[in-house]
Amino acid sequence: MLKTTYSALQTLEEENKLRLKRFTQLIEVFNTIIQTKSEDECMDVSMQEIKKLTNKENLHFNKDKNRVLDEECTNLYVSDFENDEKIYFGSIELGIESFEDKNEQDFYNSIASMITLQLDRIRLIERTTSASKAKSAFISNMSHELRTPLNAIIGFAQFMIEYEELNDDQKDTVGNIESSAQYLLSMINEILDIAKIEAGKMEAHIESVDILD
Repeated sequence: MLKTTYSALQTLEEENKLRLKRFTQLIEVFNTIIQTKSEDECMDVSMQEIKKLTNKENLHFNKDKNRVLDEECTNLYVSDFENDEKIYFGSIELGIESFEDKNEQDFYNSIASMITLQLDRIRLIERTTSASKAKSAFISNMSHELRTPLNAIIGFAQFMIEYEELNDDQKDTVGNIESSAQYLLSMINEILDIAKIEAGKMEAHIESVDILD
């Protein structure tokens, strides 16, 4: 009984050491993968890290969904944000005929989960960045298109006030046109400033100011 108990404790201790080692390895792999900036870089780095862990050079990443394999692989599924579903991205061919135990399979599945999390993150950043650029371009183009006719309105209104013989009512009307156009122009300029800030093109100028004011 003592021998059996001691043997069981040794086995449990070895399993715990293995779990701790694998957990540490997973953290190291994740810390490396999360630094990647593109899908291709993510997969290249991931495959390098898995090869380091397993000491196997016959690992491959394959995007062919219909390929029939005689060896174990772990599939990667990424998020399709537009349709709110998971889609097949590819599979990592592990170069082994079968898993020795469930823990080994879980280990590779955990790595696959880390990879897909980073792939989702990259895809989401690219999607958000693309949308932001499109929005900024639209705002910039729209603002420039609006400024052109507004400048003409302001110019003609100022010309009429300055050089035309207008009665008081006419001066008030033209003055309202000019002030309203100036207000719209200031709003458009502020929108353009926001677009510049988002595009990283806003320049900062150092100057003295009155703190109390």
